[in-house]
Amino acid sequence: MTFLDRSITRSILPALALLAITVGAYRPWIRPNPEHRGETDAIPDILLPKMNAGLEAYSVLLLGLVLAALAILVFERTARRRSLATVLVGSVTVLVAIQYLRSTSLAGFDSTFVPTDGWYVTVAGGVLLVITGLVLRLSTDPNPDPDPDHEPQPEPTDEPTAESTN
Repeated sequence: MTFLDRSITRSILPALALLAITVGAYRPWIRPNPEHRGETDAIPDILLPKMNAGLEAYSVLLLGLVLAALAILVFERTARRRSLATVLVGSVTVLVAIQYLRSTSLAGFDSTFVPTDGWYVTVAGGVLLVITGLVLRLSTDPNPDPDPDHEPQPEPTDEPTAESTN
C-alpha cells in the first residue's frame, strides 16, 4: 500500500464518514410517502421524531458516537484499536438508523412515512466507516513495531552472565 493509499484509508475516508454521519444526524430522516398523499388526511397532523431538521435524541446519540470515534482516531496510537473503533461506531450507526425505522409502524420503505436524505446519508456514513475500519484492520501488520516510547526488555537466558558469576 502506498503512502497516499494509507493516508486516504487512515484519515480521509474516516473523516468523510464521520462528516456524513454528522450531516445525516442533523437532516430529517423521514417524510410523508408521496404515493400515499391524498389517501389520508392525518399525514400533516402527525409529527414523528426526526421528521424535521435539527438535534433530537437520535441525533445526540449519533453525535456522541462521532465524537468518541474522532477522539479515538486522533489520540489512539495502535491501528488495531482505531480500526475496531471505526467498525463499532459504523455498525452502531447503521443499527440505530435501522432501529429508527423499525420503532414505529408508520415509518418504513412502503409505509405512510418513508426515509429521506438524512437517513440515507447517515446509513452511508455508517457503512463507509465499517468498510474503512475493516480495510484498516485487514491492512494492519499482525506483528506491529514495538512502541517507540517503550524500551525493549532483554529476553532471559539460561546461560550465566559475567555479572551473575561474580
